[in-house]
Amino acid sequence: MVTLLITVGLGIFFAIFATQNTIPVSLNFAGYTLPNIPLYLAILIPLLAGLLLALFFHIVKDFSQRLTINKQKNENKNL
Repeated sequence: MVTLLITVGLGIFFAIFATQNTIPVSLNFAGYTLPNIPLYLAILIPLLAGLLLALFFHIVKDFSQRLTINKQKNENKNL
C-alpha cells in the first residue's frame, strides 16, 4: 500500500513538473543536435536512464554475491 502511494505521489509530481516545463530547448552533444525537445524530456530521460543503469549494476552485483555465497556454502559442506 505504501509503495502504491509513493508511486502515485511521484507520478503526480512528474506530471506537474512536465506541464510546467514545456519550453523547447536544443541539446548539443558530440556534434549531434536535438532541436526543439521539451525541457522536461531533457531532464527526465537522463534521470530514467541513470536509474535503469543503477538497477542493472545492482542486479549484476547481487548475482555475483549470490554466486560467491553459494560457492562458500559448497566449500563448507565439503569440509
